[in-house]
Amino acid sequence: MSGLILLRPWWLAALLPAIALAVLAWRRGPRAGGWEQVMPPQMLAAMQALGGFDGATNGWVRLLPVAALLALILGLSGPGIRQADAPLLARTDSVLIAIDMSPSVARGPALVAAQQAAAALLQG
Repeated sequence: MSGLILLRPWWLAALLPAIALAVLAWRRGPRAGGWEQVMPPQMLAAMQALGGFDGATNGWVRLLPVAALLALILGLSGPGIRQADAPLLARTDSVLIAIDMSPSVARGPALVAAQQAAAALLQG
């Protein structure tokens, strides 16, 4: 593991706000989908006792968006491992031109316009 390199380590600075967001989400407690803001606490407690809320936003489920954010931050920091036998691209000037040949394009003037744009790209 001595070859582990972070390609964009400045993304790791976003971990602190993400962790703070996770702590806030955890301390906030279970939510009732916004009903806690408009209902009296006694009525909300009665509805929860009767099973009016499914509890999907309780517990660890509230932290799933934060967990996705943490995974995104770690992915964007770009951990990589150098490989001595990694292939090198000798030519990087290749161009791939893809034209949509669905009936809506192939039957109308859009195909001619796409062909002209591809020809202009190849000439320039």
